[in-house]
Amino acid sequence: MLNALSDYDGCLSDIVHSHEIFEALDEILRIGGNRQRIDDENFRQIKEQPGTIKDFLQWADRFFTDEEKPSFMEFLLSNHSLVYDLRRLKDKVANGMDKEAHRMTGNRASYIAFFYNNEFIEEWKGERMEELMIYAITHKKKAFLSLLKEKKELFLSIPFHSILFQREFYDRVINLNTINARNLEQCLKIKQWPVDILERFYDRGNTFEEIRVLSGLPERYAELYLNLSPSVDARLKVIREVINKNCLQIDMEIPPLARQLSVQPFSVWMQRTFSHIKGLDNIVGMRLLEHYEQMQYLIGDIETVAEARYICKNTGFFQGEKDIQIVREQILDKNEDWKKLKEAFGFSEEFIRDNEARIKEFIYKDGAYIMGTYLRNVPEKKEALRRLVYAELMGRFRELKYFRDDLAVELDYPILDSSRNRWMENIQEKSDRLHVWEEDGLLPVMQMGQVPEATCLSYVDGVYKQCLLACHDANKKVIYLSLDGKIVLRAAIRLTKGIYGSIKKDSSLPKLEFADLSAPVFRQDEKQKEEVKQKEELILFLETAYMSKLPQDMAGPAIELILRLMKKKARLMGVRFAASLFYKEWRPKDMVCMGISMFISRSKAGEQYLDSIGGDNRIEQEGSYRKCVFLVENKKRLENGRSYLRGKARKN
Repeated sequence: MLNALSDYDGCLSDIVHSHEIFEALDEILRIGGNRQRIDDENFRQIKEQPGTIKDFLQWADRFFTDEEKPSFMEFLLSNHSLVYDLRRLKDKVANGMDKEAHRMTGNRASYIAFFYNNEFIEEWKGERMEELMIYAITHKKKAFLSLLKEKKELFLSIPFHSILFQREFYDRVINLNTINARNLEQCLKIKQWPVDILERFYDRGNTFEEIRVLSGLPERYAELYLNLSPSVDARLKVIREVINKNCLQIDMEIPPLARQLSVQPFSVWMQRTFSHIKGLDNIVGMRLLEHYEQMQYLIGDIETVAEARYICKNTGFFQGEKDIQIVREQILDKNEDWKKLKEAFGFSEEFIRDNEARIKEFIYKDGAYIMGTYLRNVPEKKEALRRLVYAELMGRFRELKYFRDDLAVELDYPILDSSRNRWMENIQEKSDRLHVWEEDGLLPVMQMGQVPEATCLSYVDGVYKQCLLACHDANKKVIYLSLDGKIVLRAAIRLTKGIYGSIKKDSSLPKLEFADLSAPVFRQDEKQKEEVKQKEELILFLETAYMSKLPQDMAGPAIELILRLMKKKARLMGVRFAASLFYKEWRPKDMVCMGISMFISRSKAGEQYLDSIGGDNRIEQEGSYRKCVFLVENKKRLENGRSYLRGKARKN
């Protein structure tokens, strides 16, 4: 009978010291038989009013037949409303409902209908819905019950795993009378919480919005929220920002974060206190708050996100330090990202001494973190990555990127020195608040999947991050656009070649293969290749743009500025300009939609991501053509009534 109790020994002690508790339990045993089980809630109620319960049970023992008593006791105990149910039973019988009282022992639905007169009891779905309704009735949640009658269909559609049916939620976390129709609809999607998290909110007078905002999140968000000191509205504002920016990491210390976020919201810290730190992201910003108390004297002198990250990781060494120069002098010895990268790539002490200034600059620009993160995520690219980093630290990265005739080899096309030099030159354009420029450096290109927003090429977790190194091919660059000094757009550009219309399916022009010495000097397939080559034309291609926080009214001017820059570069190079259909929305001048067979260049990275021709293009597709429709700069060249792209570009 008592084996369902969690504190068996404690309950036995209560029974020994209270004869009334013993008598009440004895009545339950006598009426219901040995199969009845007393749980913690039953015992708590008996302990609070043992005499009242005993008297009611003695009356019930006289009222019910021997056949009815076991089922009555089972329903009574499972309802966990002993005094309420027993008092209602006696009152109803006194008012002439003795026949109904006998019938209600037939099943649980009849029992509930007898006591609570619920209009849609037959439609209740499962035990949890019954328990909620019984709780609401016995605890006089009249506003909630009225809401359920008004929104009956909505209530019946709420799934059983909803938090609404979690006992701990409606008993200890929320006042059901505060739930409105909108909250009820939100319960369709809010699943039950782990009890260990829900316990943190017991008996706090919570609002439904607090629970909704935090639902489905890891426990650390609840911990941070409960450690914030302002009002509910202020706490909600702070936690919404943290959630939206996804900057609360699993290893962060919550109390110091809560102390600083109780002073002002995260966005205010970023816009005022940390605004001078170049490239600062939300996660490192939270790290600064986490360690603010130890390093507040240094924050005003921190210049870059790399420096901020380095100091946050070494607060034990620099706690209370006020001289930023002392911190900077130790960066090669204390920066963990650099130490791991140095070990992974086997850089010698002599190499480090010879290139110390460039290495420090590399670290300050976040290079050690970026390249170390990429190495951990794509370890199979280690050797290629080592070569890129080595060249960067030697100050010879452009030499590696545009090595000898790599550009011509990637395109299988003879590039004039003048065109090659113009391609290598990074140009820019400005217009009022907008600034657009080309980048081909190691770190700016590595960040193209993170800036201004995370994309599939992110070095952190991009789906196609293995293709990122292909962006360092000689024929690829990236353009960035800033608004008032903040980057809000990026787009990849590449130098390639194309042929108007279609060519033979699965053509691969040219394809590297062993020579056939037994064949005639000039074969038919070579003739076909030569004919195709005569139609090839160099193309400067602009891929899809990725924007973030670019106001809608500035999108048009931004796109116009980018297209102007690309047209200018194409003219300087003497090549055709083409762009993704993404830009069609802005109706660019002097550009028309045209079907082009675009060349997939060779890549030193083995696989590349090309937005406009299907995304991921692996090595077996290199050296082939893919026909798609693009926006092409309109240059009228008529031949037999059609425009053809020529093999040799001519300047305007």
